[in-house]
Amino acid sequence: MVLPSGLIVVHKYTLGVKNAISVEEKLARILLMEDDLTLSYQLSLSLEKAGHTVQTCSSASAAQEELMLAEFDLLITDVIVKVSGQAVPDGGIGLISWVRRQEKHCKMPIIAITGTTKFPGMEHILSTARQIGADIGMEKPIDIEYLFEKIDFLAPSTSKA
Repeated sequence: MVLPSGLIVVHKYTLGVKNAISVEEKLARILLMEDDLTLSYQLSLSLEKAGHTVQTCSSASAAQEELMLAEFDLLITDVIVKVSGQAVPDGGIGLISWVRRQEKHCKMPIIAITGTTKFPGMEHILSTARQIGADIGMEKPIDIEYLFEKIDFLAPSTSKA
């Protein structure tokens, strides 16, 4: 199922009881930086339904503040942030670079997402994000099953102590 924002909704955790999250299982604490509020809401809702804890923000500067205040297992960041339809420097490329320079967060897994690869001159933006430090790059619309596979790979769940 594809939602109006382009998010493809199919997730193993929402398909039935046999795939329900155990109360003993602790999943990832995720920081999601996405400027499209509809997509941010849809992604965070899907992530939370799967058992993850999600904090959202819409700019790199807000994400940096969150990272200084709390611990996260994974960062999902939009590569390009727009304000009034124009790209601004407060986006994911700068955030990825900042995270990799921070001793506290330098090893945190990062998934970069973007919808700009279809535009001339932007075909290689995910390669750039990976060169700067993102572990994985994904194009929008986001295939939610693929996203969950990558989250499971980068930040596997652990049992509560």
